[in-house]
Amino acid sequence: MAADSRRPIRETNSLMWSAGRIARFAGVGAFVALLYVSLFLLLVANGLSHPFANAFAFFIAVVAQYCLQAVFTFRQEIKNLYQVVRFSLMILIGLVTSYVITGPIASLMALTPLISSVSTAIVLPVQNFIFMQFWVFVGDAGKR
Repeated sequence: MAADSRRPIRETNSLMWSAGRIARFAGVGAFVALLYVSLFLLLVANGLSHPFANAFAFFIAVVAQYCLQAVFTFRQEIKNLYQVVRFSLMILIGLVTSYVITGPIASLMALTPLISSVSTAIVLPVQNFIFMQFWVFVGDAGKR
């Protein structure tokens, strides 16, 4: 009998739950990215300057990401101020991470803008999932 077939049911269900959560996280991320791009392009097409269009689209995308990740991906209610603060800090940490990758690291390693931006696009979702899984949406544990 294979070792995998003898796994306890609870452990197997936990693994499936994690795969489902990762799939929901990715789906929400793709939707939010599409929302951001669509809104940015719509605003620019209607005469808003790039910086203002970016700021507005980014803000709407961040709010949508928080709401959808909380409710759909992590099954949390949207009423916990501690979650909002932790989520906001996660966004700021992501901004610093993207700056470090596309700035100092790119310069140090002579990376092209394409390579540094793609690297950022790979690192940030992984970083954000880890933060959300173990810090942002941990229920009431963050209140301590």
